[in-house]
Amino acid sequence: LGRLGYELVQLHETAVEDTQARKWAAEELPRGWETALAEAMDSQMLQRDVDKLRFLHQSFQEYFAARRFLEQAAKDQSIVRDRVRTYGWHDTFALLIGFGGDRPDVIHQVIEEALLVNPVLTARCLRMAETPDQELLRQFVESRERVLLDEQAGDFSQKRAAEALAEYGRGPARAALWRLATDSGVPESARVTCIERL
Repeated sequence: LGRLGYELVQLHETAVEDTQARKWAAEELPRGWETALAEAMDSQMLQRDVDKLRFLHQSFQEYFAARRFLEQAAKDQSIVRDRVRTYGWHDTFALLIGFGGDRPDVIHQVIEEALLVNPVLTARCLRMAETPDQELLRQFVESRERVLLDEQAGDFSQKRAAEALAEYGRGPARAALWRLATDSGVPESARVTCIERL
């Protein structure tokens, strides 16, 4: 199931040809793959749609993809970096952060990479973490504040910064939104954006 979920996320798909699913199953379990696949179907974890297989629910696909990622792909930092920069993996990472507490090194790297490329993903990951890394949280909030205070940042960047703070939605992120919204020295466009997100 991990291989199937992982491959589907990689392909940006929710269903795969039955023959391809069987091929992956045989590669993972050279002996017993037919029984394992039949059990997944019987338990309704997987369902058949004409000649394709899909997970009963998208969250199952994301969960198994995240488990596979933690077990195998997370060992390679370049793969972590690449997946964080791929939009189709973002839901998987948000889920992974929620149950991956036994791998704080991976969680740290995912959030650190997200901080470089996607503030909303960063916020989602920090929010989902059992115990968010306080240094990464501080960097996240400060970087979004800098964007909102920068009159040259542009409307899109400022809206995205406020969206990210609102996505985290608590503690220092919420305090930053409030502080920026109520400070008359903050550019008006940024104040309006922060008010909208409060």
